[in-house]
Amino acid sequence: MGFYQLAGNALASVIQGKTSLVGATIGNIKVPQKVKKRMYAALCQTIQKAKMLLYIIDNSLIISGQHKIKDTDLLVILNDLFFARGGIAHDSEDPVLKKLVFYHKNKLFKLMKATKTDPALAPKAQIKFNTLKMSVKDVISLFETQGYKFIDTVKYSEFQSKLQHKSKKFGLDTDLTDLLVFPSGTDLILHELYLNGSIILQDKASCFPAFILNPEPGSTVIDACAAPGNKTSHLASIMNNKGKIFAYDLDNNRLDTLIKQTNLAGCNCIEARCSSFLDIDPNSAESAKIDYILLDPSCSGSGIVSRSNDLVDSLISTYIQDRKFDYQIEVQTQIKPNSATRIKNLSNFQTRMLLHAMKFPNVKKITYSTCSVYHQENENVVENVLSSQTDFKLANQKLVLQEWPKRGEQFKSSDNLTPTETSPSVAKSVLNNLNKDEQCSLVRSSTEEMYTNGFFVACFFNKNHFNKTEYIDNPRRKITKFVEEQVEDISDSTNIADKEISSIESIKAEHNTVKVESPKENNVNKGSKQKSKTQLQTKQHPKVESSTKDTKQKIKTLPPKTHAKKSTVNTVAHSGKKDATQNSSLKRKNDQSNAAKNKSKKRIRTPITLK
Repeated sequence: MGFYQLAGNALASVIQGKTSLVGATIGNIKVPQKVKKRMYAALCQTIQKAKMLLYIIDNSLIISGQHKIKDTDLLVILNDLFFARGGIAHDSEDPVLKKLVFYHKNKLFKLMKATKTDPALAPKAQIKFNTLKMSVKDVISLFETQGYKFIDTVKYSEFQSKLQHKSKKFGLDTDLTDLLVFPSGTDLILHELYLNGSIILQDKASCFPAFILNPEPGSTVIDACAAPGNKTSHLASIMNNKGKIFAYDLDNNRLDTLIKQTNLAGCNCIEARCSSFLDIDPNSAESAKIDYILLDPSCSGSGIVSRSNDLVDSLISTYIQDRKFDYQIEVQTQIKPNSATRIKNLSNFQTRMLLHAMKFPNVKKITYSTCSVYHQENENVVENVLSSQTDFKLANQKLVLQEWPKRGEQFKSSDNLTPTETSPSVAKSVLNNLNKDEQCSLVRSSTEEMYTNGFFVACFFNKNHFNKTEYIDNPRRKITKFVEEQVEDISDSTNIADKEISSIESIKAEHNTVKVESPKENNVNKGSKQKSKTQLQTKQHPKVESSTKDTKQKIKTLPPKTHAKKSTVNTVAHSGKKDATQNSSLKRKNDQSNAAKNKSKKRIRTPITLK
């Protein structure tokens, strides 16, 4: 089996949910060792362009009716045809696929040019330089000595004209003072500055939460859903390692990645804790010292289009949404990644997390962010918390990236809704009551306009710590208690992509020099991990417990005859089970007794214990 056929099978297993991206490539025993890394890289690049490639496959109809060839078989080879430096591999493998593609080559290229600009090709390779290790001047000088050309500041609107694909040019971002922008196709994974923690590869929009929160040096901060740690290290950089950052996450593996990455970045003001943010007592003495909270909770990931370690959800959604062809593979899912039920569950969870953050008595600022484009996870969550309490208000636009053009929205659009949200009953919950000033306070970002991932940020000020001119007060808003809507239970509301992050970041971390924790820190971490596991066990299935109680109550209220009948059946069944157990026990004793007699006849003096 050739490389492209193996890659197609690996991609199919990821889409079907049988394994992770890493498991399908690096951990796949069917993939030869010498091509594992090549296949992993090929799949990452292919997934980034999956939407465009599937459009070409569906409109070319070159495999329609050919039941032996699936669309997943063509994705990687088409990606190489259009975007790989050397094109399709020149070898004798996969002759059928290559013959098919070369025969329709002109048609495929024509369709490719007819599609909209691929977001993955838009110049948007961005890196955040770590001021704890190097100054911006030193970073720029080093890149210049390596043949890169610095072109001063670059606006997002100038990306296409100033930074051509794979050119060795770079510039300083105009919105974020610690961000450098490189053309797409720039690979810095093995660069010395990345390996020693001097630069961090991070999408521009995901730098917004820490930049907007802007905690003062010496303050105490909580990063509520911290792993894998990019935003945490950004906070430490802004604070110049002065103060304290408590980094919370429930996943042990991802928290280990956070510890490795932040140690590598030279952060020494971070205390990682394996625990749920919701389990923190906001009225404790420690909580009274918290000044700032960064909250970036689990979300649908519907805005992500570029990071390979977060793309699995987007891939599955792209593959199954509005597509039905004879050459598709079967995808068995209990609930679609971006279904209305899942979004509603996430929205409830996000609102609960944000309201919990607002219970900390001395918190001055809170940033809430998601990598989602859906209103229910963004503006509606903001509306929910503003209508549920009176202490926290949205910050004035002047204090939240004032010049950024894309702001919050009130009315829904088809691009920002799940397919089932168009029904009247659901549409009502998607609209919000934010006034114009409140909408302008919110920050949105999109791939099509800003060349970043789809992102959303809201900044809340505690009105007891700021002047009235610094926050927005909406006198028409009615305060009501937030009540979660009852929806179908989902056992795990986190992204499928979240499971990819720890694996991929761990692979990257293997190349890095990691600062080893002291024994004292290790003991603290182990204790917190054990505690969090106990908490998880006691809170595993609350809905199941409640449903069991309800069932018992219903049985008690049944009519006497029906209840007696059911009880009789249960008694008989239990009695039969008891008799069967007794018979098997007697038979075992007889067998053992006979064995003892036989041994005694042979004069074996070994003592025998009868069970």
